[in-house]
Amino acid sequence: MIRRRLLTGALSNFGGKLTSVGTWFVLTPFMLAELGPRSYALWVLMTAVGSYGSLLDFGIGGAVVKYVAEHIARGEREAAKEVIATALWLSLGLALAAVGLSVLIAPVLPGLVGVPADERSTAMWLVILTGVDLAITIAFTPPVSVLRGLQRYDLYNGVNVAGSLLLAGATVGALLAGGGVLGMVAMNIPVTIVMRVVACSLIKYVAPDLTLQWRGANLATLRRIASFGWSAFVIDVAGRLQNKTDEFIIAVFGALSAVTPYALARRLGEATALATVQCLKVVMPLASELDAVDHGRKLRNLYVVASRLALGIAGPVAVVLLILGGPILALWVGPVYAAHANLVAVLGLASLIAASQWPAGEILQGMAKHRIVAATSLAAGVANMALSILLLPPLGLMGVALGTLIPTAIASLCVVMPFANRTLNVSWHTALWEIWLPGILPGACAAGVLLTLERRVETPTIGVLVSWVVVTLLVYGIGYLSMPASRAERQLVSDLMIEGSRRLRRLRPGSLEA
Repeated sequence: MIRRRLLTGALSNFGGKLTSVGTWFVLTPFMLAELGPRSYALWVLMTAVGSYGSLLDFGIGGAVVKYVAEHIARGEREAAKEVIATALWLSLGLALAAVGLSVLIAPVLPGLVGVPADERSTAMWLVILTGVDLAITIAFTPPVSVLRGLQRYDLYNGVNVAGSLLLAGATVGALLAGGGVLGMVAMNIPVTIVMRVVACSLIKYVAPDLTLQWRGANLATLRRIASFGWSAFVIDVAGRLQNKTDEFIIAVFGALSAVTPYALARRLGEATALATVQCLKVVMPLASELDAVDHGRKLRNLYVVASRLALGIAGPVAVVLLILGGPILALWVGPVYAAHANLVAVLGLASLIAASQWPAGEILQGMAKHRIVAATSLAAGVANMALSILLLPPLGLMGVALGTLIPTAIASLCVVMPFANRTLNVSWHTALWEIWLPGILPGACAAGVLLTLERRVETPTIGVLVSWVVVTLLVYGIGYLSMPASRAERQLVSDLMIEGSRRLRRLRPGSLEA
């Protein structure tokens, strides 16, 4: 039952994220052409500023997910209401702080992050607009987190997909109307409001007794949220240092024009981790639920299956990026960027390593045993920043990419993985045969096939490239499902095929008449 919930939740998240990533993948060349490399780089920097601003959430979202899942599992719905009410008050206060902070820092921040003087006025307004959008997002964090805590990922992903499509349409409209980067960012605000209101209405539909209300907040619940949220906040800070600092370093210690090629390579390289993280967001509330009722064996099974699935999702994406990074960049944003294929390979490898240990971090967080993970992540983030600054002058953009890869590999493989195995009583033999080999061996086979195909064509067309990707995914998928450890995945695929066949039979004219 747990395995099925994990796998179906992962598939739901995968479908939602695939729509979102696919939409922005298609939009990026259009945005780059309309804005130009310099304005695109400015947008990248301000997006990173917004990402850092989201730290003002202080881990409240994760705390709501955890405690709602725990209290619902125990039948303590009044306690769940107290968590939601307390989180609402906290989020409102932090949202107001976000607006005030954005207004205060807007005049000085552009100069600090290396924005040229002639772009600083635009950057100032971008900071303010980003702050307003961020405030709205923070204010509505509790209802979105409640959907995750209830494990209604069908609704959670439905809201995200609709929001992504709506924002994409608004972005195209703003750019075609000549709004430029300011108009594009301004459109985030109404879209965010609409989708967050939808999320609130969905809670009334699926859990009427958990209606969002201000009554019930108390200091004891505040202390619980703050205690859990602090470690989650440290992990979030570390994530920003690892994923959203490189662009600032390049702008300050290099040139603003160099931000665009690096950001494009990073966006492509991070596809590995994005797919995995979104698919496995179901892990943390599941872990909280199991820990609440003391299911140690099921927690171990969750860790093994989720970690294997993480490699199964990230593996084929990483293979494609490592081998076809250059051709994909050339067809996506133009041949001038194909020279940065090495950045895609290094950043893709870093994302693969991070994704492989993401389930471990989420499960430990769900068990409230994530302080070591938080400290390790923070150390890796600081090391990432320091190495990037040191390696940028001698190695250029590759030095910044290596500054990401090296700390990520050490933290994930030398600290997080051993700690998770020990905490969850998973032996190294089990980890090797049930997690790592089912993901690595199919990857080696798929890489061999893709390298053979790639060497036969010097300049592939988009049709050829798509066919290669499909072949790679098929080879990997068949190999992965053929591994002895992948029993749960085979059963789910079989169930989905049977259910799909039944639905097709129902749609036949004869069955409708009957």
